Amino acid sequence: AYGYAKRFGLVRVNYDTQARVVKSSARFLAEVARGNVLRVRTRLAEDSDFAPLGARDPPPPPPRKEVKVKVLPPSSDSDLSPEEAYCMLKELVEAYLDDGFQSAMEDCYSRYLDDGNKTELSRARQALCLTVQSDVLPKYGFEATTSGIHRSVLLFHKPEMLENKEVTRYSFFANFLAQDLPQLRAKHKVRLREEGQVAEEAGHSQGRAGGGDGRALSTEEAVCLLEELLLVFQVHEVQEQLLWARLAKLNGNDAKFAETYARVKYDVERVALSRSGLAGAFGHVDDVFVLLATATLFSSPKVQRPLKSLDALMNTLPMVRAELLMRAALAQEGLIGGEQWRTGHGERHEDGTKK
Repeated sequence: AYGYAKRFGLVRVNYDTQARVVKSSARFLAEVARGNVLRVRTRLAEDSDFAPLGARDPPPPPPRKEVKVKVLPPSSDSDLSPEEAYCMLKELVEAYLDDGFQSAMEDCYSRYLDDGNKTELSRARQALCLTVQSDVLPKYGFEATTSGIHRSVLLFHKPEMLENKEVTRYSFFANFLAQDLPQLRAKHKVRLREEGQVAEEAGHSQGRAGGGDGRALSTEEAVCLLEELLLVFQVHEVQEQLLWARLAKLNGNDAKFAETYARVKYDVERVALSRSGLAGAFGHVDDVFVLLATATLFSSPKVQRPLKSLDALMNTLPMVRAELLMRAALAQEGLIGGEQWRTGHGERHEDGTKK
């Protein structure tokens, strides 16, 4: 019994939760160890007696009925043009921008930050993304299955897709919305919880101005600064200001856009410099992106992806949200699809009639 326990163990361990459950064989071995007597049930003893080969074999199961399996037509992923791929990505982006999806994905990452269970995170992310992908992918010839999703991903590795800048940008942006953005929001909540809901955040916008030491930004400092920039740029209030700036640009007010964008960018940079502990060395720099725009940093893989994510937060996300809001407003007013303009006398259709 002792040797068996050492070889096979007496408990079954759940390696995710570390819970231990006593095996049935453990009780059996405990009785043997206590009484030094092996008790065997009568039926088990009888079944262990000698019998000719095949005498105790169970009767063969009845023959299985043939089931006709519906064979789906081959996927048309090879015929998808860059323009169609771009339309598919736009639909995915709009669905990923939904508040319900973002909140649910953020909950997945919050649980992962608490328990560190990567398996559960992967399972939850896949199930959540499938709810969106199952509505969009079949429209473009892909099955709403794991293999169909895999084929759709491989589509964007084709040369004609990689050469199309809009497809490449929206492909990264879709992945950013489904993975990076909710992860950033979950990390930000953890940061606020750890810092006790930092109330002096607005006061950080002035930063700690320093004289500067004239040195270049190291890769480690750049990564640290980018992480802080990402965390601050995803804050709801910051995104709302960038959204209003983009709406001003769509309405033709370029001056308002430039003013708001520059102010938000400067304030966020001061907060990020202060949080990263670099305000003393680089607080005098008006634009931190000048520090990041060096050949050494741009060639570093550690810096390239955070820079792309930062571009998505600063530009692509507010731009797409603004376009969706404008489209919804035009649809509500019945102006989608027709030429219309604004004059001092109100809105007019292309035939000149007043709305």
